[in-house]
Amino acid sequence: MQMQENSGLLHSNKEAHYKVNDQWIFWGILPIVPFLIVHVGNDNSLVELLRTPSYYSDLLLAFLVTYLTGFYLRIIFSLADRKFDWHGLITARVKWLFLYAFLCPLFIALFIEMLYLVLILRIPLSNSSIFYLELPLFALVLLLINFTYSFLYFRRYNTSVVQAFEVRQSAAKHPSGTNKGRQEFWVSSGAASIMVASQDIAYFMVVSKTTFLVTLKNVKYIYPASLDKIMDDLQQADFFQLNRQIIASRAAIKGYENTNTRKLSIQLSPAPVDPVFVAKAKAGLFLDWLKEKS
Repeated sequence: MQMQENSGLLHSNKEAHYKVNDQWIFWGILPIVPFLIVHVGNDNSLVELLRTPSYYSDLLLAFLVTYLTGFYLRIIFSLADRKFDWHGLITARVKWLFLYAFLCPLFIALFIEMLYLVLILRIPLSNSSIFYLELPLFALVLLLINFTYSFLYFRRYNTSVVQAFEVRQSAAKHPSGTNKGRQEFWVSSGAASIMVASQDIAYFMVVSKTTFLVTLKNVKYIYPASLDKIMDDLQQADFFQLNRQIIASRAAIKGYENTNTRKLSIQLSPAPVDPVFVAKAKAGLFLDWLKEKS
């Protein structure tokens, strides 16, 4: 039973991680690759290279091929994440990526380089270093980028699975409608103690490891309890834990918006200083909860 539940959990998150943050690859890694390809194995000094017209065309071609390959790999790995689940299809995923993310770009780059040498530079292939220098070097770069993307997608996948598992555990621990919840919460205001009715609470928010109770009128009180403990005390139909920093009441939620990363951006009233998001793995559960009383 546990294995079936975990399997379903894995498959339910297949749609959750089509994209990863790969901007650092395009800005930090790919710009270095053309210089490596052009300079590694070249016996000429930099001054001599700068005086050679073909040096600039070599660099231009290397940049073109490198970035076209980068954008191509971004698309291929996104497609692979849609096509092959990490659970049970890992072998098929590796084979598919080896063909389309390694062999295809490698031979296309080789073909472009051969055309450049023969048609533009008029250099016979037998006199070039393409097969024993540029080709192995580009193959190594391809392997490194493949491993990098695989790591990024697998890390995203694991994160989504852990988040979804936590959501299900929370749902099992707090089934909707089974907890009537506390109707009032006592807070300190100076030397006095004040009762805040649950229907007047906008959200509980953790800031710098301190928990605050914020009312719908935007009055803030320190409330010395963890969000887990607070969630145990609340009416589950009226409050939802949006993330690890905020538990919000239904009355405080004024809207939501899908983001490019498939998180939900939540509009709260009163509005917190920082934006509030619901993770992709938790978005479906949040929307179901939100529509329970609509």
